[in-house]
Amino acid sequence: MFNYRISNRENRLKDVALNCGTHKDDHVDNGNQRTHYELDIYEMDQSGTMVYAHYLVRPYNKVLGIWYWCQRTISANIKVANDYYISPVWDRITETYYNAGELAYSLSGDLGVRWISAPNSVPHIFHFGGYYVWADTPSTDQISGQCNAGYFW
Repeated sequence: MFNYRISNRENRLKDVALNCGTHKDDHVDNGNQRTHYELDIYEMDQSGTMVYAHYLVRPYNKVLGIWYWCQRTISANIKVANDYYISPVWDRITETYYNAGELAYSLSGDLGVRWISAPNSVPHIFHFGGYYVWADTPSTDQISGQCNAGYFW
């Protein structure tokens, strides 16, 4: 985790250089089988402001042209770097989720949860500073996505 002060100009440059957005999703198909993942970063105001990343990995089966949730053995490795700005400081929290294989309809949870302010404060700037995701089920090829993944090695 890092914590440092930067000027407004440096703040804009950092945001451009390390901003991986707030949402990523993708899927891989194999005929009527699909593995899908979603990764989002959220801000929630509940007696203070909380920033966190939410992940979801889910298998689907296509029947008569409609994709339905189904149960499969799901494995996943998800790493996130949540960046958030509280004037005049950028901060980062990183966290990893790993599952070698679990029979389930989905894998989901929250990573990098951080309370960042008191209630009713001003909105904050936040985004992924980096992420690395791979997910797999026996019925499809492995799917992966990354942004600034070198941060994690």
